Amino acid sequence: MKQTSHLSAVLNPTVVAAASYLQKQFSEARPFRHVVIEHFFEASFCQRLCAEFPPFDTRAALNENGEIGGKAAQEKIQKLGASFRQLDEVVQSQSFRELIGEITGIPDLQYDPHYFGGGTHENRHG
Repeated sequence: MKQTSHLSAVLNPTVVAAASYLQKQFSEARPFRHVVIEHFFEASFCQRLCAEFPPFDTRAALNENGEIGGKAAQEKIQKLGASFRQLDEVVQSQSFRELIGEITGIPDLQYDPHYFGGGTHENRHG
């Protein structure tokens, strides 16, 4: 898998370099397959995401009963700012999906443009 410039602007290069090692960790993890990747994003990119993270929006915190709950989710990340648009571009790229596929052993990963169940999530206490 070839690292492209859009990946290197967002991901920590050690993640790409360690893909085989991460795949081994993922496949051998118990009680289920998983991996924790420290410093996944470049530090400066992560700081920009944090700075653009949306404030808690009660309209995005409606639960199944139409009541305001303690969790707000934003699925339209492209509208949250330049860093989130850049993240979206990376996530939809073939090179990113190949990297995650290599780590997880899941071939042909697809991009979900609607972020169904994804996006940003803020959980408040209680």
